[in-house]
Amino acid sequence: MDDTEPTEPLIGDERAQEEGRMRKFKINCDMTTYRENKKRYTSNDIKTSKYNLIPFHVNFFLWRNLFEQFRRYANIYFLVVGCLQVIPGLSPTGRYTTIGPLGFVLSVSMIKACIEDYQKHTRDRETNNQRSRAYRDGWVEIPWKDICVGDIVEVTHGQEFPADLLLMHAPTEKGTCYIETSNLDGETNLKLRKQHQEPITAPASLAPFNPKDPGKYSGIIACKHPDEDMYVFEGYLERVDATNRHKRAPIDFGSILLRGARLGTNVDRIIGIVVYTGKETKLMMNQKDSELKTSQLERNTNKQIFRIFILDLFFVVFCAIGLAIKTNDFNTYWYLAPTDIPSPAMSSIEGFGTFLILFNNLVPISLYVSMELVKLMQAKSIRTDLQMYYAENDMPAVADSSALNEELGQVQFVFSDKTGTLTCNIMDFLKISVGATTYGTEQRTKGNVTGKKGFNFYDDRISEIEHSKQYRWMNEPNHAEIANFFRTLALCHSVVTEGRGDDIKYQSQSPDETCLVTGTKYLGFEFVERTGDNIVLHIRNKSGEKSIEKWKILNTLEFNSDRKRMSVIVRDPSGKLLLLCKGADTVIYERLKKNPNAQERHVQEVSKGFLTAFAKDGLRTLCIATTSLDEHEYAKWVPKFKKATESIGDRERLTAEAAEEIEQNLELIGTTAIEDKLQDGVPETIEILRAAGIKVWVLTGDKQETAINIGFSCRLLNDEMGIFKFHDTTTESNISLTLQNYARDAESVKRDYGQDLAIVVQGHTLQLILGGQQDSVRTQDSRNAQYFLNIAKHCKVVICCRVTPGQKAQVVKLVKDNLREVTLAIGDGANDVSMIKEAHVGVGISGLEGKQAANAADYAIGQFKYLQRLLLVHGRWNYRRVSKLILYSFLQEYLLVPDPVLVYNI
Repeated sequence: MDDTEPTEPLIGDERAQEEGRMRKFKINCDMTTYRENKKRYTSNDIKTSKYNLIPFHVNFFLWRNLFEQFRRYANIYFLVVGCLQVIPGLSPTGRYTTIGPLGFVLSVSMIKACIEDYQKHTRDRETNNQRSRAYRDGWVEIPWKDICVGDIVEVTHGQEFPADLLLMHAPTEKGTCYIETSNLDGETNLKLRKQHQEPITAPASLAPFNPKDPGKYSGIIACKHPDEDMYVFEGYLERVDATNRHKRAPIDFGSILLRGARLGTNVDRIIGIVVYTGKETKLMMNQKDSELKTSQLERNTNKQIFRIFILDLFFVVFCAIGLAIKTNDFNTYWYLAPTDIPSPAMSSIEGFGTFLILFNNLVPISLYVSMELVKLMQAKSIRTDLQMYYAENDMPAVADSSALNEELGQVQFVFSDKTGTLTCNIMDFLKISVGATTYGTEQRTKGNVTGKKGFNFYDDRISEIEHSKQYRWMNEPNHAEIANFFRTLALCHSVVTEGRGDDIKYQSQSPDETCLVTGTKYLGFEFVERTGDNIVLHIRNKSGEKSIEKWKILNTLEFNSDRKRMSVIVRDPSGKLLLLCKGADTVIYERLKKNPNAQERHVQEVSKGFLTAFAKDGLRTLCIATTSLDEHEYAKWVPKFKKATESIGDRERLTAEAAEEIEQNLELIGTTAIEDKLQDGVPETIEILRAAGIKVWVLTGDKQETAINIGFSCRLLNDEMGIFKFHDTTTESNISLTLQNYARDAESVKRDYGQDLAIVVQGHTLQLILGGQQDSVRTQDSRNAQYFLNIAKHCKVVICCRVTPGQKAQVVKLVKDNLREVTLAIGDGANDVSMIKEAHVGVGISGLEGKQAANAADYAIGQFKYLQRLLLVHGRWNYRRVSKLILYSFLQEYLLVPDPVLVYNI
């Protein structure tokens, strides 16, 4: 049955089956529906803290903190000794000499933990009390915590979405808006979202959504139960017409706005319907609950203390037996009356408690207090280290969890985000080739040769003549080819403008596109605005004067990771029909003319060399191609494309097939090379960390090609390295075989040739390796995970791309649980919080993506390069100093133990 056709309500087993897989709720068009949904579904209140103030709650700060502190065996030991001491006649020392200091130690640790947790409560309260407008029999402003499933809410420009929403209205001609998702996937480029489409055959009695009066819109939304998959949404919106016939419209993921994302620049406001709230939102489902973290040194100390308990118990039992034997000899002492002599059994029992108290010096009660004080001073040393102070953002290093100071010196795996952590989120237009000639900055420098953000291109055959708006390329013999190349870059994109005149700013789904359009602006072809289906360009002539060109955009064939290209079909000012295309070299070359002329063949061959050279420099490359279209063929193609874009259920595949049909017989006109600028000192830092025996893994939400390019830029990858890749055709049925083959290959290559190896794996493949909830599937997954680890052991580098926040945490957990090594995770966005919490040590970077990662982390720094000093200087010092403190404390107590025992026996 077509989802857009009228349907009857589900009945019997069919209804039960669907309700088990999906949940349904009414849209809150009135207060009665609101109250029903508020009772049924979780609130929008979020909580990242550990403790609360409700006395009988399991997380009451007193109970939970004491439970955490009594995980230390020494505290249990001193509690037992303290209880024995208060028994009259049993203790040879003061009655409160142990319980008093123990209470002080517990109190200091509890106060410290509560202060840290209070800061999290404060941040939660600030988030929950942010305000948005919701429709409750009229528009009212309410705090986020009061938003409910089914609510109709309004979000304004630049505001975060308060919950997971279904986009119902965007005030543009095509009902689209751009959103910024850096908190979710680490990408700062904009993503396109389209308002929910009503069925084309919807009857007139079903009024469409009216943003001026949303209360008249009614319906039922059915969707899957909450899960952590941030790239999939299944559901439909069902409405009932005047004749009681049901009408369904599938909900596309392209209409979903996730909590944590932010409304972009092309609209002032949007209206959406809440589908998931609070802890059930995709963002929060990917967050990991806060857990108590303890350092490896402290865990080892705990084990040693347990062994000392056993030794202590041996001494106590030995002395108690000796006391019983000695008491039995009292009958031989003529000066003792029979009534004064205790029985050996009672003497042994009392002596057991007494000796237990006497030997309590074997475990230093001051050890944990001393460690806490030393760690606080170490944390202060980290915070005040001027060599880790980032002046540009006024960001000193922060140590929120002093308990892990010494763990920094034991890290063996570093898991790093890419965007905003290794890179600056700044793209530089660096090099181009037009025809058979290459142009651009020959030497890549730390500075910017032009002084213009995002534009680091200079060539004395191309560039502007001393701020004159006159360009040298206009005097080149191939100036017509260069002009065609720049014009194509200025037209073939999805960039939107913000501002006017000299204040124009570009925003796009892809930072690469923004960079390319910025580059053409500074080379004489300025993209000014989109007006309906038209693009307006300002073109400079030889004298520097500006002329206006208006091109009509007929169709846009959008980029995705499968197509690896984007095209636009345009009509030029003279009426000529053209297709302009840009994309990866692998897909563009497949679609070039089958029988090119000699000149075209020469350009293709030379461009391959240019692309290879650009790639060796770690630059991101694209091929630019064009073709003329026949009016008759285009007229036949348009209905196919329109039908594909309006299809429901298989839209992406059908649209791609239609695009494939027309993207043929292209002519290559040039290539581009841009640099995703690394943060200062990243390659050097990674090189030093690897020299110290620390393995660096990169976990990113970016595309595979982008991740590999960055791997080369930061010297994780090189041309001599063998790289294992998992193809898109990898499925659940062949993943195990693929992993086993790769594991054998890795072992043999490493053994026979000693070649350095790397793994590049995408999120969907990781899902096959790590995913699975059923027991039967989990067993297979555990084997796959072990195969994957076997490959990773032989590899110097592992790069995981297109991964969700939950998958980042899964990868960290896989290494942490199976390899038993100390792990560190570093990132700068909310999408990195899960892996930061999962790792033994979490480090946040306060950057362009906000402070979510820094707030959730154990330590925070301003730049990735400071990680080197944090681990190799502070980490090493802290580990050595705390180790010596522990050894000194035990030595001191051992030297003191004989004194009270000797005195007591005398």
